[in-house]
Amino acid sequence: MDDIICSEKIIPQSIPLEIIYLYLMDTPPTNVIGDISTSLMTSKLLLEKTNVISLANIYKYKNDSIINLFSKVGILVPHNIDSLFDVLT
Repeated sequence: MDDIICSEKIIPQSIPLEIIYLYLMDTPPTNVIGDISTSLMTSKLLLEKTNVISLANIYKYKNDSIINLFSKVGILVPHNIDSLFDVLT
C-alpha cells in the first residue's frame, strides 16, 4: 500500500477503490483520475483535499448528464490533454 501513497499507480478494476480511499483518508493523494466510474464520486466525498479528475471529455464520452453532474459536485472535467496537463501542474 505504501507504493500507492508515494507514487502514481494504476489500480486494477478488481480492487474496490472505496477500501483504498478509506485507507488514504489520513494521507490523501493529490489527484484521482478516472473516466466515468462511481469511484470518482466516492473519492470526491471521502478525499476532500484531492483533485478528482474525469477523463470523460478527453475520451469523447457523449453523456452530457454525467459530465454536468461531475462538474456540479466539483469533479474536474478537462476538455483536452492540454487542459488536463494544466490541472496536473
